Amino acid sequence: MLAQAVATLRQQDGTPRSFPVRGDETGPPLIFHLVPIRREAHDLFAAAAGVLVATPVQQSGTPAASMLQGLFDLSPTEARVARKIAGGQNIEAVAAALGTSRETVRHHLKVVFQKTGTNRQAELVLLLSGAKGFTAA
Repeated sequence: MLAQAVATLRQQDGTPRSFPVRGDETGPPLIFHLVPIRREAHDLFAAAAGVLVATPVQQSGTPAASMLQGLFDLSPTEARVARKIAGGQNIEAVAAALGTSRETVRHHLKVVFQKTGTNRQAELVLLLSGAKGFTAA
């Protein structure tokens, strides 16, 4: 994800990109934010195309939906789905709570997996809880 973000940094519309890095026994999961250098910032960073910022995920409990949106570039609906799954709800319960179909929740969950770099609900729960259950990617 980092290589792809760096390769397209100068071609993008100036939108920051965020992506997760799994934690391991030596440290917590991180969220990397690749922020393009724009306008007057080139005065300080003349040879740079962007700045990479790392944010550790160490809180207990599930972060607020607005926090998930910012950390993982999720839509508001994707963030609500991720939060509910991380809170222990199954797909049927999430669908009922959001007033939508199971298929719609599954679609949003697939996008959440892609944006968070996870493949299963259990991995998503571990990432969002700040637990150290991941192995190195």
